Amino acid sequence: MTPEPRPDEPTPQAPLPKRPVSNRTILGALFFVTVVTIALYWVHAITKAKKAANLSEAYSNLRSLSHSLFSFDEEYGSFPDASTAVDVKDSTGTPLTLGDSSSNQLFRQLIATVGKSEKIFWAKTSRSSEKPDDNIDSNAALAPGECAFSYVSGRSSFGVGTPVVMTPLIAGTTRFDPKPFGRKAVVLFTSASIEILPIEPDGRVLVNGLDLFDPTQPHWRGIPPDLKWPE
Repeated sequence: MTPEPRPDEPTPQAPLPKRPVSNRTILGALFFVTVVTIALYWVHAITKAKKAANLSEAYSNLRSLSHSLFSFDEEYGSFPDASTAVDVKDSTGTPLTLGDSSSNQLFRQLIATVGKSEKIFWAKTSRSSEKPDDNIDSNAALAPGECAFSYVSGRSSFGVGTPVVMTPLIAGTTRFDPKPFGRKAVVLFTSASIEILPIEPDGRVLVNGLDLFDPTQPHWRGIPPDLKWPE
């Protein structure tokens, strides 16, 4: 016999039947997933397109910068460095501050001589988000953030395939930032060639299986490069 429940005990309730999932709920979930998937796809596609455009602009500007660099070399016997600053001051009387502690300061020699625009020194990187305004008086020419290119000082066009200008190098290091151009780096060589090179997961760019800045590379002849980073 089934024992009778005591008066103070709650009467057991039968479980409620499960409601079937409606077609409307299923369709709503599928619609939501589809919208999210499409949105993520377009965000990825737009980001990829922007990086490709930024890479193209960096390449184009470096091509223009290379013309100024080689014109300067033809006139002064080398690319801009501490020694050519004296000659530039004497020959042009420029009011620009021609230091040698950054690529900004060294590239001012190009503005004082063979070029009158800041725009060729720019590319969209994490350190140079604002385009130059072409204000090239002594206090504003290539101000911090208006230059994106790192520079190897002490070189000339007589070097054999030596890297001389590059972006996007991380300041104070020999590692490249993979974010601005979709894991690509842009490098100008003293042979006047510009190469777009892949950035390794650790930030290095490899040439002949070695780090671009490895002193054992033939182009460095055992001497570490005198790197100048943008401000």
